[in-house]
This record gives sequence, C-alpha cells and structure tokens, in this order.
Amino acid sequence: MNVRRFVSLASIVGIAVMGPAVRGENAKTETVKSQEAKGTVTDSGVGSFNLDEKGTVRQFNLSMSGSHYEPDVWRPAKGDQVSVVFTPIPKKDGNVVLSVDKVTLVKAGPDTVPDLKSPIVVEVVEVGHTGIKGKVSTGQIVKFSFKRDTKRIPAGWVIAAGESAKVDFKASPHPFNLGVGLDIVSIEKQPGK
Repeated sequence: MNVRRFVSLASIVGIAVMGPAVRGENAKTETVKSQEAKGTVTDSGVGSFNLDEKGTVRQFNLSMSGSHYEPDVWRPAKGDQVSVVFTPIPKKDGNVVLSVDKVTLVKAGPDTVPDLKSPIVVEVVEVGHTGIKGKVSTGQIVKFSFKRDTKRIPAGWVIAAGESAKVDFKASPHPFNLGVGLDIVSIEKQPGK
C-alpha cells in the first residue's frame, strides 16, 4: 500500500517538475514582432486602456513587469495622446491580446499633470481618511495619499477643504493596480484661505 502511494506521488511530482507535454502546433515557436500605434486614449482602467487610432478603437493590456512608461510616474488617462510599442499575443481561442511593451505620453490630456514636481502648493478640495484631493495651479484635481509617517505642519493641524497647503510628496508605482501613487511626506498649511 505504501509503495503504491510512493509511486503515485513520484509520478505526480515527476509530471509537475517536467511540466505539461508540448504537442502538435503548440510545439512550434513563433517569433512575434513588436508593433507601434499612436492615438488618443478613450478609456483607461486597471491593467488596460483603449486607444483610438484614426477611428479604430483597440484595447491594450498593461503588465506589472513587462510594461514601461515614459514619463515613469505617469499612467495613460482619458484624453492623453500616446505612442505605444506593443506585442500581439495570439491565444488558443483565436483572439489576440495587445500586450504593451512601452507607452509614451506625446501630449497630456485635460486631466493629466505630466510634470508634477514636489513640493507643490494646492487648494484642498476634499479631505478623507486616506488622503486629500488638491487643485493644482493648472486646474486639475490630484489625489495625494497619507502615510503613517506623514508630517503635518503645524503639528496637529486638521486639514479642511478650501485651505491652501504645500504638499511634499513622493511618486511611486503601485504594484496592485498598475497606477502611480502620490504619497505625502509632509503637508504644510499656507497663509490665506
């Protein structure tokens, strides 16, 4: 009885180590060349965006490790004009996934702030438990996130909507939603409102 279990376990482990058998058409290795597309982002979500290229809208998929962005702390948003280098990946069901290798911002859309520099003075529009939304000088609303060690100046300041604040932040890619987070290092009340 124990010998059977050992043989059964050994065969399972052997299969797992060897991996699935490659047969037939799957055994062929096909080199897929990268292609380029240019257009305007019509929609973006977690892990993908839609690009209108001269009237044809296609979905492009982003990956945590394989997709690169220029500028580095920017992500595609509605209205952005972009250039995309991608690899079409054929699937078994006949569909093709457009996997993004690199996406470059050509011209920022109305909601994109491509050159956001720290520190920046904002008008606080909304305050929440996890951060603030602030209006920058160009009119866009930008979300900043609090961290455990966020420093408030003056100490104990209760931030309210309508106040002016200088935000010192660090931009960092978020690993789970493929976005970019603006983490507040310090926030300082500014005179005025």
